[in-house]
Amino acid sequence: MAIDIFAEVSRIWPTTEAALTADTTVDYADQKARAIARAKRVLYGAATVPDEPDIPELAAYWIADQATALLIPLARDWYMSKQRLSDAKEGTTISYYNKVDTLSKLEAELKASLAENKESVLEAISSAEVVDSVPMVSVAGLMIDPLERAMARGPL
Repeated sequence: MAIDIFAEVSRIWPTTEAALTADTTVDYADQKARAIARAKRVLYGAATVPDEPDIPELAAYWIADQATALLIPLARDWYMSKQRLSDAKEGTTISYYNKVDTLSKLEAELKASLAENKESVLEAISSAEVVDSVPMVSVAGLMIDPLERAMARGPL
């Protein structure tokens, strides 16, 4: 089953995403698409990124977590400019839920999880490529075709 990375990012932080989407001063959809593209590039490096349905499930979840971690600074800045952390009225201080602090904790958790799981995700990608790839053999069957090898290597 293919994972919808765009929807998975939404699932990770629905309240913050709704707030960012509702604000007309933030082009959140574009920022989210860029973060997902950047997360794919972080995982795949210079290799060709497959179409989303062909990305292994474990890798898709990793990409969604990485994209969310990349979006957290945007959300943190947005909350810092929009949210009140406390009010002082009539000698009392009213404190509000600190979303900025919570986002920092989420970012730390995601980064720890990403670092911990990267090797297993890379193994999942490698095994998927081995199963799905066509051998790079020349027409004569004697050696690796240089054109196929260069195409598999991706852009430099």
